[in-house]
Amino acid sequence: MVEVKFRFWNIRGLANQKSANMLTRLIKQQHPQIVFIVEPMLAFSSSIEAFLKGLNPSLIAKTNGNQKHARLWCLAPPNTIIMVFIHTQFITLFGSMQGNFHFAGVYGANSHTERTFMG
Repeated sequence: MVEVKFRFWNIRGLANQKSANMLTRLIKQQHPQIVFIVEPMLAFSSSIEAFLKGLNPSLIAKTNGNQKHARLWCLAPPNTIIMVFIHTQFITLFGSMQGNFHFAGVYGANSHTERTFMG
């Protein structure tokens, strides 16, 4: 059996210092291999990339779509991920870490119309 530590967190905004500190503490203290961040409410940029690199996991995927900012980010060590599927409302990962694993992070849109396109 594969044991992979992961965290799924609705951070509700990563642009403020308090949330950034909490994310840093979570990753440094708990050492999750995979982290899904919901509602980062900020555009991915080189400064965000530099911040995340200091924490070890890299941005593997982010949802796309018509919204200004991605609703879901996935952080993981790049050498462990074999395949990624990205949708506007979910990210599915297939990877290998002392065995194979499969994870899906889902962020359902508020709109019923958008949710009908989830699957």
